[in-house]
Amino acid sequence: MISVYDFYKENKDSFKLSIKAGEEGLKKPALWLYMAEDKSAFDFIRGGELTVTTGMAVSGSKELYEFIRRLIKHNASGLIINTGRYIKERDITEETAALCSSAGFALFTMPWEMHLSDLMQSFANLHFKSRQREENMKILLPALCRNLESVDNHKDFLISQGLTPEESYTIGLCDIAEDEANKLYLPDIITVYDTDALILLFFGSKSAEAIERAVNSIQTLVPKAHIGVGSTNKGYENFAKSYVLAVRALKIAEYANIPLFSYEKSGIYTLLMNTEPAAAMEYAQKKLGSLTDEELLSTLEAYICCRGSLKAAAVQLNCHRNTVLYRIEKIRKITGCNIDDGAVLSEMYCAIAALKYAKSRKN
Repeated sequence: MISVYDFYKENKDSFKLSIKAGEEGLKKPALWLYMAEDKSAFDFIRGGELTVTTGMAVSGSKELYEFIRRLIKHNASGLIINTGRYIKERDITEETAALCSSAGFALFTMPWEMHLSDLMQSFANLHFKSRQREENMKILLPALCRNLESVDNHKDFLISQGLTPEESYTIGLCDIAEDEANKLYLPDIITVYDTDALILLFFGSKSAEAIERAVNSIQTLVPKAHIGVGSTNKGYENFAKSYVLAVRALKIAEYANIPLFSYEKSGIYTLLMNTEPAAAMEYAQKKLGSLTDEELLSTLEAYICCRGSLKAAAVQLNCHRNTVLYRIEKIRKITGCNIDDGAVLSEMYCAIAALKYAKSRKN
């Protein structure tokens, strides 16, 4: 899938494209290039099309404004106006520009002498190349993540996709269905559906922003989805390392029922995720003993996170302060530990995390 920006970047010089308004719309997908000349064209717009018009059925600035307003209503991604004969530059009023900017609708002009057939051929070529790349990545990325292929054999292809050896990369996984994954549009993120999860490849200096954007888009589409993000490493030979940690991070996100779990921001889990589940469980049992009640464990975790404040823990747990106090005293008796000792609390916090991690890996 290509974006409006991809098309603009590829063709702006050869077709003398000039963006007049709605620069935010450059981020939108360009599913196809569609010729829209009159009102009947609106019935065939499904959303995501980059439209083109000569304006032969549009008379003046007021009709152009209404024409664009209806394109926006039908979720077209942008409009290229072949100016010169029917529509002049002056017909694009400040009001029309403001409409495009407010809607994030990219508005371009192209001189009349440019041939529309050549423009459409260029789009078709760009779209075809994009589909080829996507098909190749569908095979290659899962193989590299599982160490089934040598990176050395595919360096030229990866570089051709803008994935350089000097770049930093992060693998993410999302547990959404394939039909839902196909509805996503995540620019600057390579996505490949594999078996029963969506692989996300984040790269570049703005990967943190890309991860946040991906989480927001996925949650909007599938509110119950979970995302696990692995380690960030320089060079694509570390895809497999990040993938393994992304698998574990996704397990934790699913177990804890949280939208996102990231290895790089996981605190104690950074150590645990490099540990075998059996070793983590052994540590948890050694420190927690017979303390296995989920309610008491949740209370202890909240108490520790709230730095020993009964009031704050009660708010977090949505119960009365005295309830928290009662449970803490019960925990003292079960464990025999001095819960007023900071070092002891640190060990118990690590033990709770280890227990969660071990349980998540069993599922």
